[in-house]
Amino acid sequence: MLKLPVPPFARSPKADSISLLDLFSGAGGLTHGFYSASPRFYTERAVEMDPAAAASYAATFGPKVYSGSIQDWLQSETTPKWTL
Repeated sequence: MLKLPVPPFARSPKADSISLLDLFSGAGGLTHGFYSASPRFYTERAVEMDPAAAASYAATFGPKVYSGSIQDWLQSETTPKWTL
């Protein structure tokens, strides 16, 4: 069985995590900036229309990126629940 490498910036949510939604995510610059600022930040979902950019995001941060338009994402998935 092929074992895939763990993405270098993959994170799991913790009790004190601050959740992010990265729209127009590209290759993940915004997520990287938040992750560099604090280990508390956690991206729940990212959405990117360009397949190459979405693949780059997934290779870096894990499979939390939806490759397609925001409209398609909203129609195909339930948005993450947020607490304030």
